[in-house]
Amino acid sequence: MKVGTDGVLLGAWADFSSSQYILDIGTGTGLIALMAAQRSNATIIGVEIDTNAANEAKENINTSPWQNRISIINNDIMYVVNDLGSFDHIVSNPPFFENGILAPDLSRATARHCNSLNFVSLISIANSRLSRNGKLSFISPYENKENIIYNATLYSMNISRYTEVFSSPKKAIPVRILWELTFQHIPTNMSKLYIRNINNQYTSEYINLTKEFYLNF
Repeated sequence: MKVGTDGVLLGAWADFSSSQYILDIGTGTGLIALMAAQRSNATIIGVEIDTNAANEAKENINTSPWQNRISIINNDIMYVVNDLGSFDHIVSNPPFFENGILAPDLSRATARHCNSLNFVSLISIANSRLSRNGKLSFISPYENKENIIYNATLYSMNISRYTEVFSSPKKAIPVRILWELTFQHIPTNMSKLYIRNINNQYTSEYINLTKEFYLNF
């Protein structure tokens, strides 16, 4: 799988500064787990259902400077979640299709299919596996906004950070939302992020957020 903008955005945006134990659900080839390791001193577990992706994640991690802090579990998170301990940060780039169209090959379909892991199950897992001061960070399409707000409320989780991501100022509706949920009742920090400007160049805010992870920045 190629590196996607969603994963880079989430890995750069999530606040790992005080994280000690991180769970990366649907780690894919290990992108966000590696970014979390680069940005923290945490111990990280990545769970990935697809064997090919999990093997690639292990290979990527074994050739990184952080192999002693990251481990990969090749299984469905729903089968192993009860065997895992408590985490102070859960992060996920959940599987979804932008237009509801099945991916052309089975491996990618398994990794991206929202029936394997949806936002409701993600929030439910966080509710049971996050420490009381922990954080859940993830990214979603804009159209899932109301469903996520409803389920966060249902599981007594508060939206502590919320960033609407726009492809450019020409677009009135965000393409993605970056979420941080906690059990703490604190005011929501709301913001907007534009990936490109009106001239179709990367914005300074996007460059500043992601420059530690892109060679061309």
